[in-house]
Amino acid sequence: MRKNAGSVIALLTLLGLVAGLSSPAYAEKHVADDPAGDAVVSSAVIDYQPAPDHTDADVVRSTVSHRRGSVVIRLRLRDLHRVTTGDQLQAIVKLKTPQGRWYVTLTQRQGKRAQVQFSGPNPCTPAGPLVSPADDLIRISLPRTCLKKPRWVQVGSSVAFGNADAYFQDDPLRSGAYSDRWQLTPRLKRG
Repeated sequence: MRKNAGSVIALLTLLGLVAGLSSPAYAEKHVADDPAGDAVVSSAVIDYQPAPDHTDADVVRSTVSHRRGSVVIRLRLRDLHRVTTGDQLQAIVKLKTPQGRWYVTLTQRQGKRAQVQFSGPNPCTPAGPLVSPADDLIRISLPRTCLKKPRWVQVGSSVAFGNADAYFQDDPLRSGAYSDRWQLTPRLKRG
């Protein structure tokens, strides 16, 4: 009887450890596929009209990972070209946490490295942004300390590409029509 009781206790302990270590994947990562061809264009004479043939600002997948040490945002574009004379690439990220709201703006102009501005309740410098036309990728990584180590985050983003004549933009969490309201991910707990 003692031998069986010991086996049962060992089995329950093992099951408890396994259950305690596992956590649902949705609690730390959000992946959203966005249809190709849903970018919009705006200018002095055009007010957010569909631009299905434009590829530089057309986000096809966004991934947000709330990791132990950072929050990483990856934006995959349909066909990102190098920024040429007069053009500008911009990605804006909004982060909402129990401690406040933050905005990160990545800007790249022709011949320049991507610059990142961080605004929110406390100053911070995001870790090396990446703009890779070869991989059609924009990547922004924020140390969790910049966000006051939140229990959860919600993230929204928008990508714009253009010049003084016209801007093309896309919100990867919204299909088609442009809106001034941010679409945010569900709450993502630290993984």
